Amino acid sequence: MQSSLTQIHSETNKNEEPIPNFNFEAYMLDKANTVNRALDAAIALKEPEKIHEAMRYSLLAGGKRVRPMLCIAACELVGGSEETAIPAACAVEMIHTMSLIHDDLPCMTTTISGEESRPTTRCSARTWRFSPAMPCLRWRSST
Repeated sequence: MQSSLTQIHSETNKNEEPIPNFNFEAYMLDKANTVNRALDAAIALKEPEKIHEAMRYSLLAGGKRVRPMLCIAACELVGGSEETAIPAACAVEMIHTMSLIHDDLPCMTTTISGEESRPTTRCSARTWRFSPAMPCLRWRSST
């Protein structure tokens, strides 16, 4: 079965113009929903409950999921399947979320003037403690 991007690429005309009926917004929404389901399954609520609860709080807070969508699109563009790309796409999103958490740590959060800024909700004590575990758990579950 051809992926949606491979199919569009193969249906281009001699001038290499893409078919104009490709709905990018629908594609983004579809991939975001797929990634959200995969992330939900990857970080199930289990022991240690506090760590998994914190991971789910940050990781499933929503978002456009642009980074994992690009991972899936790149795989599809070269003939791969969405299913093949999902573990890597989820890992990319987990690492991105971890970087947001670390960026919000009080010791690393300063304003342009050098004054310490107010941390966002991502910087709760329960959240930043788990962030190094998140990509490790995903990579472990995808092997």
